[in-house]
Amino acid sequence: MTLVDRHNIVSDVTVAAFAELGWKVDRVSADVFDFFGHSNQFDLVAANLFVHHFSDERLAGLLAMIARSAPAFVACEPRRGPVAAFGCRLLPLFGCNEVGRSPVGGLWFERLTHADTRCPKRS
Repeated sequence: MTLVDRHNIVSDVTVAAFAELGWKVDRVSADVFDFFGHSNQFDLVAANLFVHHFSDERLAGLLAMIARSAPAFVACEPRRGPVAAFGCRLLPLFGCNEVGRSPVGGLWFERLTHADTRCPKRS
């Protein structure tokens, strides 16, 4: 497993926990656009609370690079919308701070599917 982040944030404890499960972990400190700009090949690319930070153009470029690097991409992102906005208003009842209750940080499904249509399909 290759973990990519601009900063070396994956602890030795986390790497050891993966090792106990039989996984070899490579930590890479790099900008994701630089990393996927090379000819790396993977079985799967996964992102957690990451892709919503990019403009449509940068997101389309990132998805195109990922499409050339792996046959599958999984992203865990909050979804924006009226239900999420309503739910966010209830989160202070559970002690969540401003960051945790912002529906703005999520990703509109339509935006992601629109960006995906501009990505080259893998052959």
